[in-house]
Amino acid sequence: TGITGQPARMVMVDDKRWIMVYVDRTSTPAIHARFSTDGGKSWPQSNDILIHQRRLRNQTWSKGSMQDAWAEMNAFSIGLPDATRLPNGDALAVFYSGDHADATDIQWVRLRL
Repeated sequence: TGITGQPARMVMVDDKRWIMVYVDRTSTPAIHARFSTDGGKSWPQSNDILIHQRRLRNQTWSKGSMQDAWAEMNAFSIGLPDATRLPNGDALAVFYSGDHADATDIQWVRLRL
């Protein structure tokens, strides 16, 4: 996909465009969306939309073992994005977000397309 992070499934929003929401944890964790106009073959950076970002420290670190990877994932406090098309053609993106892994809630954003 060319997208750094964890992408959700892609959703067709009209005859020409698909949308995919994703979480990027390469620095400050954030939820983004990108569009594809070629059936999902490419997801240009030029149409990236920042949907949600918290003022958190980077939640990734170097991992030497699978245990380190599980510990890292246990600290995530933003993620698991998904999207669906609404009857009027807009998209609804949902994800969890919070200041700490034990203090998150469900967020949603309506994307007017």
